[in-house]
Amino acid sequence: MLVLVTGGTGFVGAHTVAALAAAGHRVRVLARDPDRVAPALSPLSVPSDAVQVADGDVVDETAVDRAVRGVDALVHAASVYSFDSR
Repeated sequence: MLVLVTGGTGFVGAHTVAALAAAGHRVRVLARDPDRVAPALSPLSVPSDAVQVADGDVVDETAVDRAVRGVDALVHAASVYSFDSR
């Protein structure tokens, strides 16, 4: 199964990626900064070649559309917040 994880560089997301990979699933991570994926996952013993990286932000509809293509499941662990005081 191919599983997309948003927020895969955060605490919850990285541990989710590790558990999915350990269970034998293929994992794709949607990341605003792809350079943060390996440092987030390596302490959890997730090899960088075990994870596909989709570059983008969860608030970017086009990036999300690209990231979900071909996946069997989605785990949303990304935090979406705003500093807008309205």
